[in-house]
Amino acid sequence: MAEAQKAIDKFFDSDAPRLVGELAVSHFKENFRKGGFVNNGLEKWKPTRRQGVAAGAAGKYGPLLSSRDNLYRSLVYRPSVRKVTISTPVSYAAVHNDGGTVHPTVTPKMRKFAWRKYYEAGGGNSGQEDPPQATPWKQLALTKKQKLSINIPQRKFIGASAELEKKINRLLQSHVDKILKR
Repeated sequence: MAEAQKAIDKFFDSDAPRLVGELAVSHFKENFRKGGFVNNGLEKWKPTRRQGVAAGAAGKYGPLLSSRDNLYRSLVYRPSVRKVTISTPVSYAAVHNDGGTVHPTVTPKMRKFAWRKYYEAGGGNSGQEDPPQATPWKQLALTKKQKLSINIPQRKFIGASAELEKKINRLLQSHVDKILKR
C-alpha cells in the first residue's frame, strides 16, 4: 500500500499538473471554436461588428478569432508541484475575458489608415452620398478627440468551468485507478 501511495504522490507532483494543463488549454481553445464559454452549457459571446459586415474576409471569423489567431494561440500552461497555472501573455486578453473600456490614442498614423479605409469603402466619390460602411472611417479620420473610449463586451474564454472540472476529475481518477491496479 505504501508503494501505491508513493506512486500516487509522484503522479500528483509531476505528471498530473502537465496533463491537467494540456486538458485545460485544450478546453479553453474549444471555447474559441464554439464562440462562447462552456460552463454548465455554452454561454455564447456577443457577435462582433465585423461579423455583420457582408464584405470582407474578416467577417468569416468568429469573435476573438482572426487569420492570425494571436489570442487563441497564446494560451499556455505552467506546471509546478501539485498545481498548474493557465495564462496568456497577450496584453489585451484581460479586457476581452472580463469586458471593459479601452482608451486608445488617436495618432496621425491612425487617421491616415482611417482615410484609406474610407476610400476603400467607396467614400469620397464626388456628387454621390457616402456608403454607410464608409461613414465611421470618415468620422474617425476627422475626429478632434485625442483619446477614444471603446467599450469591449465580456467574451469570457478562460476561467472556472463545471465541464472542465468534470474532465479533470475523470482524468485524475483514471490515472489513480491505473496506479492502484498495478
